[in-house]
Amino acid sequence: MRRILKHFEEVLGCFLLAVYVGLTLLNVILRYCFDFILSWAEEVILIAFLWSVFLGTVTAFRLDRHVAIDVIVTRLPQRVQYVLYFAMDALVLALNLYLTYLGAVLCMKVGVKTTYVLKISYVYIDIALVVSFGLMAVFGIIRLVLRAKGRYETIDSITAAVSEIDAIAVEKLSGKEGCNG
Repeated sequence: MRRILKHFEEVLGCFLLAVYVGLTLLNVILRYCFDFILSWAEEVILIAFLWSVFLGTVTAFRLDRHVAIDVIVTRLPQRVQYVLYFAMDALVLALNLYLTYLGAVLCMKVGVKTTYVLKISYVYIDIALVVSFGLMAVFGIIRLVLRAKGRYETIDSITAAVSEIDAIAVEKLSGKEGCNG
């Protein structure tokens, strides 16, 4: 269970991927075999696809798997590489924070707009922006701190840091901290 919580964006993204692939397949079969479709399925497919894409970007960011062209940077001295990567991470963090803000503004402006068939508020669709860019901002902060401490070498550095933060939080919640002091 703890492993699922550590990677909840991956688990939820994979679940939503299965939902939209399954519903798409079901609708195709129903359309061609029975000349019938589930009208609500298209809305669920769209929402599941959108959420899985945005959650996938979070996973790719956390694992440092976004496409990067670093042919020139890798030929520079280590210190220059460090400065460039730190500056790039700071710029990406600023962009993620700004996009989180814009997503929140979009959610606030949506009003009473709902989907046509299921009458789902667009807030539940647009909040995917806030969640994904917000999580990337959190992981970006962790990445910057690790870089500043000189501990960001591996792809799973953020995952290790999140595990460390998680362990500290569990320790504080369980009251073990008071036994040592």
